Amino acid sequence: MNAKSISVGIICSVAMLLLFSLFWDFVLDDSFITYRYSQNLADGHGIVWNIGEDPVEGFTSFLWVILNAFAIRLKLDPVIFSKVISIISALVIIWLIAYTAEKSHWSLVFIFTAAIATCPEFAFLSMQGMETTLTCLLLTSTAVISIKVLKEPSPRYVWYWYTLALLSALSRPDTIPFNAGILVGLLGISIAKRNYPALNKLLKMGCLFAILAATYMTWRISYFGYTFPNTFYIKIGSFGIHNADGLNYAYSFVTKILFPYLIIIAFLAGKYWNKDKFFKIAPILTGLSFFGLYVLTIDPYVQGFFWRFIFPVYPPFLVAAAYYFSSFKMPSLFSGKIAKTSFALAVAIILTLWNIRLVSKVYNEQEFRTHKDRVAAGKALADIKGTMYISESGALPFYSGWKAVDELGLNSEEIAHNGLSEKLLVDLNPDLVMLVVYSESGKYAPKMRTRIILNDYMINHDYIAIAVIKKTKKQYHYYFANKQSKLFEKIATRMLNMPNVRYSNLEKMMTEKHIPTYHPTIASAKPSEAD
Repeated sequence: MNAKSISVGIICSVAMLLLFSLFWDFVLDDSFITYRYSQNLADGHGIVWNIGEDPVEGFTSFLWVILNAFAIRLKLDPVIFSKVISIISALVIIWLIAYTAEKSHWSLVFIFTAAIATCPEFAFLSMQGMETTLTCLLLTSTAVISIKVLKEPSPRYVWYWYTLALLSALSRPDTIPFNAGILVGLLGISIAKRNYPALNKLLKMGCLFAILAATYMTWRISYFGYTFPNTFYIKIGSFGIHNADGLNYAYSFVTKILFPYLIIIAFLAGKYWNKDKFFKIAPILTGLSFFGLYVLTIDPYVQGFFWRFIFPVYPPFLVAAAYYFSSFKMPSLFSGKIAKTSFALAVAIILTLWNIRLVSKVYNEQEFRTHKDRVAAGKALADIKGTMYISESGALPFYSGWKAVDELGLNSEEIAHNGLSEKLLVDLNPDLVMLVVYSESGKYAPKMRTRIILNDYMINHDYIAIAVIKKTKKQYHYYFANKQSKLFEKIATRMLNMPNVRYSNLEKMMTEKHIPTYHPTIASAKPSEAD
């Protein structure tokens, strides 16, 4: 790399680390789902949710489960480990983009590199403890290697590409459309240019990796019993496929993240056409097209906040742009070196301001998605063992170690495939029920089918409302305990004396009067607040 790209890489790395520091304390509750699977695997129980039960695939990233199991086996904290892996992945992405753009004017190197380095949404997603940033790195790498394959179709680069594509699929299955598009592009260009040696290598090695992928899928189905993870069946069965939602999701990403970069790329493309370089990035563009079609078929509003499902293909897009304009000379819009430099600097500053304009909004998102109340509850219950039915399957079961079934069915094949039933609740006989309520008032008033089934069950089986915790202005967590459970008093004591949580007045918040409230709640809760 030249001095120009190294300087930009250092500046952007520092900028990204500063953004990471803002969100270091944030961990998405869903991350603890993966950590629980990893913990059980590291402890020798296999990839299971509840120890002693059949395997169930309630996670998205097989690779993330394996990596965190390895970390836990080494006595490392999975939260810290996940953040460190994400930081390293993000820094490598920065340097890959800077390297790809090194022959460009310094302003273009900075623009394409800083696009991701100064993006608060990307920093926020990187600190959530999930596989998002590692997936970004894997897809960025497949994009970079695809260019290498077309420039030099050696067995080494073809092998690298297939290996990275396979790891991408293990990291996030929704990367398959992107890499499938790249592969189609590589094959198509090899045929169009009659580059039969390259075509031969791609097909032969593709057969080998197809066998590896088929072997993995065969194992998956035999181990978990279903073709897809529970998340797939939940979205299809409960939410359906909403093309309008997918389209709006993609549109919002374009208008709020991508828009000024598209303008610059369109402007530069009008000044510069390079057929050879276009063919080099064509597979990446095909991959982006395939991925875009996939996005139109999903319901992105289940944990898809801040375009979490789109960001993995953003760095590859920047790699394609950086490579295409890597030998581009700035147009003579102004005469004189000072004028050109001033213009380039102004554009770079404007784009940086465009990125960081949402820092405060993203920072405030931490409060809405904080996991700390469930960490406190999980740790409070860790010295007793019971069974819980929960709406949010993350930190609470991870830290408590309790047997758990969640409302969506992420970790229950019965719920994922057939929905909640009274029989399931009777068989489960939970000692504790935790439910999240999203509304202006935050009051408990079950309306959804699953909540009505659960509410009737609690009424008929002597459950008592123990506490309500205010998470945010419109988000509350309710805790119910079975009066007949031998753990009832211990649950009530622990749920009412958790540190650093905001209790609300349970009597006022419970509109369902058929479920009695635990009277010591208001007197015991510390601190309390009236709503």
